[in-house]
Amino acid sequence: QGQQENEIVLRAKSLMNEILAGSVELQPVDKAPFDDSDAYVWSVSVADGPVPDLFLVEVTVAPRRQNGTVDMAFTLSRYMRDPEVFLQSTTDSPSLF
Repeated sequence: QGQQENEIVLRAKSLMNEILAGSVELQPVDKAPFDDSDAYVWSVSVADGPVPDLFLVEVTVAPRRQNGTVDMAFTLSRYMRDPEVFLQSTTDSPSLF
């Protein structure tokens, strides 16, 4: 049980880092299997944050049972700046060179 809990937390942290880095698209997902193992499922929710251009991103990872049920989920929450605003600010800035 402890090893499975560690696996769930590690997968949630890795997925959140991929979202923050932009390698996984920032969009809602519901109970998708991981590419390397269908023994775990992941979900992403995206909500407006407390200020404009800030999102609350929640990643949930859980083991999938043989009967399809999910239990023992772990959810990781982070605020994330709207990537579109960030991209726009970098293209609007004058070049230093």
